[in-house]
Amino acid sequence: MAATAHADIRDIEDAWGLFTRVLQNVFLLEARATSIESASIDDLTLAEFVKEHPRVFEERLISRLPELAQTHISDRKEMSALDAFREAIWGSEAMEKTLEAFDPVKGLELCRLMVWRYESEGFAFEAAQRFFGRLAHASAPPDLPPESCDVIRWWRPGVNTMLSPDDLPEVLPWDLEGWSPADIEAAIERYVGVPIDVFAARLRPSGGCTGRLGTSIWSDACKLRALGVARQTLAARLDMAVRYTRGHFTTKVTLDEQGGVTVNATRTSGPFGYDYSPLHSLEVTRFILTFEITNPAIDPSLIIRGSHSTLEEIRRLCFFGCDDPWRLEPEVAARVLGLLR
Repeated sequence: MAATAHADIRDIEDAWGLFTRVLQNVFLLEARATSIESASIDDLTLAEFVKEHPRVFEERLISRLPELAQTHISDRKEMSALDAFREAIWGSEAMEKTLEAFDPVKGLELCRLMVWRYESEGFAFEAAQRFFGRLAHASAPPDLPPESCDVIRWWRPGVNTMLSPDDLPEVLPWDLEGWSPADIEAAIERYVGVPIDVFAARLRPSGGCTGRLGTSIWSDACKLRALGVARQTLAARLDMAVRYTRGHFTTKVTLDEQGGVTVNATRTSGPFGYDYSPLHSLEVTRFILTFEITNPAIDPSLIIRGSHSTLEEIRRLCFFGCDDPWRLEPEVAARVLGLLR
């Protein structure tokens, strides 16, 4: 039966028309207005076209995402064709075989677009699981930006441990001497594969950054250099202090081997729930928490206030925040952590 239906698909235009019907099946199956058998025939037919024409359908789908976002294919006017595609990923049986036939690199490229353009993290992370396995033993990294390749390199079949930013490398080198704000923004763009303004909007979705991201990072790197403080050391001490907190109680944490630097670290909330690293379009999980760190021996009035994002952003980006509540002044952090006297 699938072979008979396949005879009607002569080219990509026919395949795209069938894809529209496959998306309609998502809603029809949900309303029990069509049978699983009928929807499966459409799915198998489209899957055969995808297999026989490598990357052709996937490239059409990627190029037509804006159109899908504006198209309605059911009586539910609040739901777009793009919403139907999300539903297909999240558990509908309407598109199982077609997704299995996707080229895995193009599939992950689609995931990236869904995150960066349509803020669909849940969709992308669910969909990516379908493609990771076929890339796990590839002899060369896929033609994707480093933010994706770093995650793929870490992933292993059958390993369900959540990937954390701690498992991934720095985006900007520890020493930014000689770099300009433009150099910094160019390096971030190379890593994430999107324009810097798109990345900055995801880094701080609620706003708060009025200037250029590259300028903010460059300025704080200059402050650290003028203080004679290495970002690597500061990030390591900050991470150690937060790791040793338990519950909502203040914990004394010794930050150096000689025992000369002891801080009071308090986890003020969390961990509860989690969010995702803004540096990645694939799943990199951060447990939500906030903390305070003081050093009574140096200056009890100085306080480091931060969140889970502070740890990743300082270590990987030299980003101490901008005009938002979690802005951390490098000099304050260095003094509290015992790196200045």
